[in-house]
Amino acid sequence: MTSNHRRTPCVGICSTTYGDLVCRGCKRFAHEIVQWNGYAGEQQRTIWSRLLQLRESVIDRYLTLVNEATLLMAKDKYAIEHDSWQLIAWDLLQLRGARLLPVDIGLELKNDEQTNDLPNTLDKEFYSASLAYYERSFRTLAQ
Repeated sequence: MTSNHRRTPCVGICSTTYGDLVCRGCKRFAHEIVQWNGYAGEQQRTIWSRLLQLRESVIDRYLTLVNEATLLMAKDKYAIEHDSWQLIAWDLLQLRGARLLPVDIGLELKNDEQTNDLPNTLDKEFYSASLAYYERSFRTLAQ
């Protein structure tokens, strides 16, 4: 697992202000967002680790790496800093302006998934996984 150079997972789309227990933007829990600046570095790294592991699991569910050289060329071109192919793929597919298809970056879709809205599909799956993690951890059903 690589570390992320951003100080916070925030992506500027916070839904916890509207009452969500899991943010639809960064996928952190509401209490993690509120307390983020008070957390020690280890606490922040633990949260980052959970978020990155969930992203990796989402990518594994939808994609297979078929050409590592192509993926690494795209990683260099777009200055992606992760080391795992899943996190590289996540970042590349979330580049809205690039409009990259899996095949463009050395990946193949599993189970004949559709590519027309793959970034949104992955993001929704990431949100669902974060919500399920919250519910397992806190035994509280999130909205």
